[in-house]
Amino acid sequence: MHSVPIVLTVAGSDSSGGAGLQADIKAITLTGAYAAAVPTVLTAQNTQGVFAISEVSTQFVRQQLEVVCNDLNVSAMKVGMLYSTDIVLAVADVIKAFEFNHVVVDPVMIAKGGESLLGREALIAMDECLLPLASLITPNSEEARVLWQREIKSYDEVAMAAQALGERYETSVLVKGGHLEGEDAIDTLYHYDKRDFVTFSKPRVTSENTHGTGCTYASAIASFLAHGLGMDEAVRRAKNFVHDAIVQAADCKVGCGHGPLVHLSPSSLVG
Repeated sequence: MHSVPIVLTVAGSDSSGGAGLQADIKAITLTGAYAAAVPTVLTAQNTQGVFAISEVSTQFVRQQLEVVCNDLNVSAMKVGMLYSTDIVLAVADVIKAFEFNHVVVDPVMIAKGGESLLGREALIAMDECLLPLASLITPNSEEARVLWQREIKSYDEVAMAAQALGERYETSVLVKGGHLEGEDAIDTLYHYDKRDFVTFSKPRVTSENTHGTGCTYASAIASFLAHGLGMDEAVRRAKNFVHDAIVQAADCKVGCGHGPLVHLSPSSLVG
């Protein structure tokens, strides 16, 4: 008998299958790990937007987390959409109780269509109680702007934000530059322990089919960390994986709005 790395994702459910838990499970599976999944909210959404949200009770979220972690040897945890203050605090409690080796937090705040997915009080709870527990935080430039409370309009400011947030939360921070302009999509990783930067660049793909990019990226990083890779290599392979999924989705038609990535190729597993 051999063991397989187990990655636990805690996030919202996307009824159209493009983001959230569904994207996480696809990414974790295709990068060679076993996916366990705890939903925090259920959404009625499609490629055109989020139409309704039904929150899972905090007690049930906590119970799901505890029964999974008491039975499965979780190698890494990916945290996505949490939605409410109580759920943020419950997830933070479980992280402290089980002392996971790797915790990748994707601070989901805004949906692709612009809908707010995190209230002010929940944002404060995330800032104070959850983000300091992370091994890696993966905001896009818009989410980094909210956390940093400063505009981000250049890649120099991306690096400044990554460093400021890394020092604030005393952890590594990957600020994604996909929302900025330029021929390449450049992400900046700040290592808090080494006080240095690493950048990851791929050619920008012109496509509206990018729904689930952040979820996929964070989940793939968590999966590669669960496999025992170092942070830089985990991010590099995850960046390749996401790029491949965007390329594959560019000419696909799923829905009438922002289409999802196409998670079909595990090519990044071989480097």
